[in-house]
Amino acid sequence: MRVTHKMITDMTTANLSSSVNRLLWLQNQMSTGRKINRPSDDPVGLTRDLSYRTTIGTLKQYQGNISAATTQMNTVEQSLGSVSSLLISARELATALADGTYDETARRGAAVDARTLFEQMLQAGNAQSEGRYLFSGHLTRNQSFLATPTGIVYQGDRGAIYSQVEASSQVAINLIGSDVFLGNLRTLGEASDLNRGVTAGLLLADLHQGTGVDLGPGLIRVIDSNLATSAVVNLSTATTIGDAIAAINAQLAAGGITGVTAQVSPDGQSLRLVAQDNGLISAATRLSNINGGAAVDLVPGIFNVRTDDGSINVEIDLSGAINIGGAIAAFNSQMAAAGVSNVTLSVNVAQTGLRIVDANAAPLGLRVEDPAGESTAQDLGLVGYVNDELVGADLDPQRVITIAENGPGETTALDLGILGMFTRTKD
Repeated sequence: MRVTHKMITDMTTANLSSSVNRLLWLQNQMSTGRKINRPSDDPVGLTRDLSYRTTIGTLKQYQGNISAATTQMNTVEQSLGSVSSLLISARELATALADGTYDETARRGAAVDARTLFEQMLQAGNAQSEGRYLFSGHLTRNQSFLATPTGIVYQGDRGAIYSQVEASSQVAINLIGSDVFLGNLRTLGEASDLNRGVTAGLLLADLHQGTGVDLGPGLIRVIDSNLATSAVVNLSTATTIGDAIAAINAQLAAGGITGVTAQVSPDGQSLRLVAQDNGLISAATRLSNINGGAAVDLVPGIFNVRTDDGSINVEIDLSGAINIGGAIAAFNSQMAAAGVSNVTLSVNVAQTGLRIVDANAAPLGLRVEDPAGESTAQDLGLVGYVNDELVGADLDPQRVITIAENGPGETTALDLGILGMFTRTKD
């Protein structure tokens, strides 16, 4: 092969160009401080770099989670520390006033101090971090505790909040306010001392050291919160404790509130009402009551309704729902908005759970599932294939009964020691 001058020139030019490109590449690395500035520089190295970046990003997220969890737990610890100090102060106040040597003025002053301690305790129970209430379970936008004329009402649920601190580890970062501050709920009226040994024959007029019970008009209202039903009980003709018990039990049954009975407490010092769970729900049933009070996971509160081929995939968001009716309305409106017709959620015929009905002539082949790590649909008993109808599992609502005065200024329920709200109690 004959080597021409042109071939020599071309080869020299190519080598010079390659050297210049190599020099520019090295200068670019030096000026940017990076070995890889574009994918073609090192495809294998780029893959590793992206993997490292992903790992670093994940670790930074874990660090952020740990930092946020530490901040929240420190706030909880501070709140509980202040509660401990308040309880010590309350005990010291009670001990000091117990010996009977203080006059009326001192006792009134002590009552003011006790009220201040109570308000500080309530403030500690409503502690917040970044605008979210720490003791409200999943319902972090709800004030944890509300002071009412009949006592303290817990407005959260029993949801645990978890923080991901590593790939396979989550830690709970909240405490349930009702457990921390209220302890076990007692049977309504069980701790109310009527100042007499209570028997069926005891006259109502003899209670409270002879001040008796307000029987004009003598009406109390009993409300089943899960079913949004109520019954008015008329005690105006009752003369004895036995009369009051008989009237309550008979009129509740006649008014449609079953499984709730009045009786004398075991210690013989008060009346009490005991309720049995009936397993029934309605649109009014709060999501925090179902599953025996374990509630529904509403953080983030989403699940999917989809076909196996993915042609339909609707994300249902129930994060704003408070009760069964709210969950039903959210499901139905979001399915309609997604263009899925004739698929609706409702309470099942037995009133024990929910059901999804696909009323299309040819069922769409839908199934309900939770995203990985979530449990909203499962908590609602709705996981599975719909076909023409998916009947959900029983929701086992915790029974919640409220006893209220029937009208303003009346004190019948208060005088009997049964005013307030209580959950089902097992003897």
